[in-house]
Amino acid sequence: MHVRAFAASLAVVFVALSVPAFAQDPPPPIPWVVVDLHGTIPRFPTDSQELVDSRNLKSLAQLPGTGLGLQIGLHIYPVHTRFVTVGLGGELAIGRSRQTPPAGALGSDGNQLLPAEERITSLSPQLSLNFGNGSGWSYLSGGLGQTTWFLAADDLGSIRRTATG
Repeated sequence: MHVRAFAASLAVVFVALSVPAFAQDPPPPIPWVVVDLHGTIPRFPTDSQELVDSRNLKSLAQLPGTGLGLQIGLHIYPVHTRFVTVGLGGELAIGRSRQTPPAGALGSDGNQLLPAEERITSLSPQLSLNFGNGSGWSYLSGGLGQTTWFLAADDLGSIRRTATG
């Protein structure tokens, strides 16, 4: 019984003498500027005869298909408050694919198939409301931008061939 009373008294003394531990630094704030960079793989259509016809291509074989691209975002956070950080920025996305038919490949009209190139470019400004700190945060973001999609046959190759030979 004396052992229990002694252990309880010792526990009360330790709790009374203890101080709060400040072992962790406060979390860092959300940074002032953030750059976000991604590689992308855009998948352009490869089976649309309507697309081939609308671009005056000769064959589905000219459609480039899957390509390579890049997305880059830049955001600045000019307003930091205790509860929310306001962000302004934008995102640029670009993608490109090129298809070069085999040498001597002919379209349905008997003409040689030309290389074709397909590109997509998108630029959108954004506004975000960010909640949290530099160790991690959640956000609500919105923006509205413009996207341009380009597809055309490259007939410069035939012009070059005619001019040189």
